[in-house]
Amino acid sequence: MFRRKQAFQEGPQNFGAIMKMIDTTMCRVEFSPDGQINWANSNFLALTEYSLEELQGQSREILGLSKEIADADQPWMDLEEGQSFSGPIKLRSKSGSTIWLSATIAPVYDGEGKLARFMQISRNITERFIAWNLIRDALEDLGKGRLDTRLNLPKIEGFDHLDSSFNVAMEALENAFKHTLSTLDYLNDDARETLLRTDKIAKDARVQAQRCEGAKAVMDVADEALAEIAKEIGGNLEQVSTGVSIAQEGTIEMQKASQAAQAMHDQAEAMIEINRLIDSVSFQTSLLALNAGIEAARAGSAGAGFSVVAAEIRGLAGRAAEASREIAGRIAGLSDQVSDVVTSVDRGDKRLQELVRCLDGISGGIGGVSSITTRQADGLSEAKTAMDDLELSLSDSADRVENQAVLSREAAKRLGEVTMDIRKMVGPFTQRGQDNKKAG
Repeated sequence: MFRRKQAFQEGPQNFGAIMKMIDTTMCRVEFSPDGQINWANSNFLALTEYSLEELQGQSREILGLSKEIADADQPWMDLEEGQSFSGPIKLRSKSGSTIWLSATIAPVYDGEGKLARFMQISRNITERFIAWNLIRDALEDLGKGRLDTRLNLPKIEGFDHLDSSFNVAMEALENAFKHTLSTLDYLNDDARETLLRTDKIAKDARVQAQRCEGAKAVMDVADEALAEIAKEIGGNLEQVSTGVSIAQEGTIEMQKASQAAQAMHDQAEAMIEINRLIDSVSFQTSLLALNAGIEAARAGSAGAGFSVVAAEIRGLAGRAAEASREIAGRIAGLSDQVSDVVTSVDRGDKRLQELVRCLDGISGGIGGVSSITTRQADGLSEAKTAMDDLELSLSDSADRVENQAVLSREAAKRLGEVTMDIRKMVGPFTQRGQDNKKAG
């Protein structure tokens, strides 16, 4: 940096002691007003690798001082106007190596106030400058996202452990960024998996709701069909009950018919007995008529009239016997028919009784089926009610899951946006796959 009107001036007698102290500890070189080197102390000569004879009378450009003081293109012109300079300057040694000095350059005036020379007092900061450059380069690399940058400083007083502390911090920062990126990847993957699972649960819930709705429709049809079956069973039970009643009435009528047929059979038997009695009377009448004819024949003419009567009686007895035989045959045929009727009526009565028992069994079975059907209908109705509740619950669950899926998608979207923002922030601070920069 330049400072106005700050200069050395020949003066007190202790000036020589001050210069001796400076020459012992620092580098000192003097230039003429036109920029030629007049003199340099041993520290400066050792640093630049020149001898005093090689530098005296040479332009400052031999040391690379033409444009190396601060950032000014013509610093000597400013110095000639009475300014002083304090700051880092870069020199070139005899072997061509770069030397950095922390220098103060100021004009020196004689006792009359005229510019006599320029004096430069400096100390070697080459290693420090190298360290500063290495630190600057490392920070620039860090600004470019090189988290793999590491620092290796030379052993310089005041920079102890700086590189190790920097490297530890960089390693921790690199691990933190790696962990952050891996965590973001994990969060993204977990969000995607959660979203997929939520979508699957929503789809499954909707499918279950649809299946439940289909099952409910089937149960509705089954309920209607079971109601129709119960109605048909009820109608059949009524018909069977009616049939049982009719069969029971028929049994009663068959029993009455059997009793009537038995009565007819009994009357036929009685008529046979009467016919036998008539036949016996006719036979006896015929015998009496025969005896009367014999007695009339014995009486002669006196019994002629009685003989005619006996003959008529005998004819009447014959006709009565013939009629009795015919009646007996008819009664016997009627008795056989009545016996057949009684037998048929008995068989019909037994069959009707079996029919009544069978219809009673059928009626009981149909009643049991009707009771079972009724219980099934009641159970199906309860199941239908439960299915309605289940359908409503599944539908509500499906709606809630779908709403949750929408919220999850929105959350995943927000998480993706946040992740993208974080990636944009940490994106430059990732390893580039380049070799670690090592100072040396």
